[in-house]
Amino acid sequence: MSQMEVNSVYNTPRGSRFLHTRDSGHWFSPGRIIGFLLGAALTVIGAIALMKTGVSSDLNTPLTTVFGLTHSPAVGLMELAAGLLILVSSASEASRPAIGFIGVLLLAAGIIGAVSSLEIQSKVGFEPNTAWFFALCGIIALIAAMLPAVWSERHEVAETR
Repeated sequence: MSQMEVNSVYNTPRGSRFLHTRDSGHWFSPGRIIGFLLGAALTVIGAIALMKTGVSSDLNTPLTTVFGLTHSPAVGLMELAAGLLILVSSASEASRPAIGFIGVLLLAAGIIGAVSSLEIQSKVGFEPNTAWFFALCGIIALIAAMLPAVWSERHEVAETR
């Protein structure tokens, strides 16, 4: 929140007057809020997948289901990493474009995963519904990165004799 106060005295034919002005404002960014929620959801889903599968030398097995989506440890690690990066990026307005970059990566991974062969899907450890989930998360991240921030301002004036 930004705030500025100014006091001034001016003379009129009826005497001196005191003028007190206060300007305050703050930024509101719906894109950062959406990014935070998306990052938190991806982080939680990835963490649950990793807790269920564990992390070993073979990141493609075992498979588990989290919220109806098939996960291998590799998919859980990707979700966890993307979620944490989006969470960090949503902390500042200056780093909000990073949400869009991660969104492009998620969208590309989702589309490539959805159109890949069943053999590749089984080697990586996911199913088409998981790939489409990644694509949807990528679209949401891109929308969040493109939403403008809004400046809300308030101006108060008080005059005394």
